[in-house]
Amino acid sequence: NQLLKNALIKARISYLMNYMNLSISDDSGLEVDAMDKNDGVYSARFLGEDTSYDIKNQYIIDQVQGKVRTARYVCVIAYIDERKEHVYRGECEGLIHDKLEGEMDLVMILFSIILHLRQRLPM
Repeated sequence: NQLLKNALIKARISYLMNYMNLSISDDSGLEVDAMDKNDGVYSARFLGEDTSYDIKNQYIIDQVQGKVRTARYVCVIAYIDERKEHVYRGECEGLIHDKLEGEMDLVMILFSIILHLRQRLPM
């Protein structure tokens, strides 16, 4: 998984550059099943850094039209101490909304996924 590789690369470089014998780093992204989960590692640069979030969000909505809307926000944390490397992966499952509502950016899509999850799961 590229998110795991990126988190480890960043943690290893940081570990080599500091004097504390420990390092922590992360990488995260949005994985959309209908888009083969490929854009997760590129979420920040998806469709170009200068492309507005309205365009990016509408593109994702268009890509899942008539398909499975499942997606997840994934975060991988790499922690290196003087003994070994530790890697942790967390996922928040949800669905891509079917339309843009108000001012939304990629972060708001993630919150929408989380809110949808909270409505489905007992607290």
